[in-house]
Amino acid sequence: DCTSAVNYLMFAATARDLGTCWIGHGQAIKNQALKKEIGSPEGYQVAAAVIIGYPTSIPKPPKRNEPIIIKSIMSDNE
Repeated sequence: DCTSAVNYLMFAATARDLGTCWIGHGQAIKNQALKKEIGSPEGYQVAAAVIIGYPTSIPKPPKRNEPIIIKSIMSDNE
């Protein structure tokens, strides 16, 4: 559920021309100073941290390669 919520937050921010980066992986979400800074109540865990801001540039999406069909199985009727 947390992953979906963070993804929707990032989609909504991007739709408003904001840049996002999920930084909630690893030790950052276990950082006690961070939990104190954001006012996380005792007994709660930080599931993710996302930075949001105005990007100085927006990179173009990478060029997609044509898909490669590895194996095609067809019935005798096709």
